[in-house]
Amino acid sequence: FVMEIFKTPKFTDIQIKANRVITFNYTHSAQKFVNFCDYLHGDLSSNLIFGIDNANDLTETLGPDVLSFTKYFQTIFHRTYASKFKQIIKMNPAPHNHYIFYGHSFDLSDKSYIEPIFTEVLKNNNQKITIGYDKNERLSPILRNLLDPRMLGNNANDLVEELIARGKLNFQHIESIIAA
Repeated sequence: FVMEIFKTPKFTDIQIKANRVITFNYTHSAQKFVNFCDYLHGDLSSNLIFGIDNANDLTETLGPDVLSFTKYFQTIFHRTYASKFKQIIKMNPAPHNHYIFYGHSFDLSDKSYIEPIFTEVLKNNNQKITIGYDKNERLSPILRNLLDPRMLGNNANDLVEELIARGKLNFQHIESIIAA
């Protein structure tokens, strides 16, 4: 969610009925839809999480201090919802979750959040994922990032294809999400 999108006419009709919004965004934009939000990367008022996903290659040359710049270190240090979120997905998934992503790049740095969702949705018949995009040219980078074997594993193509075939993964232009 990004604050500026709420000023555009296409968002005036959105009615999201969600039990919980879990956002990667730092702003309080999602509170327009629900009163309760969890911030995976912290929020503007405190505990912002910036950093790299993995420092394995860097620790050899720069030493262990570089670990302070990883998202993993920062989520624990700042006590964000990220660590709890990963465990909820892995250990106690809700049977009817519908994960809606909008404005997310599916960058490799968020693999530790994305991969468990895709894996769980594949296993659970009552869960699904919708990936929304506002411009056609934004769909291509999303697909490239998802199909990167480093994101969803060496069988990323098969996983994405199976989820699509089973109606569990949909890519939708934001206008069709609003009209639904």
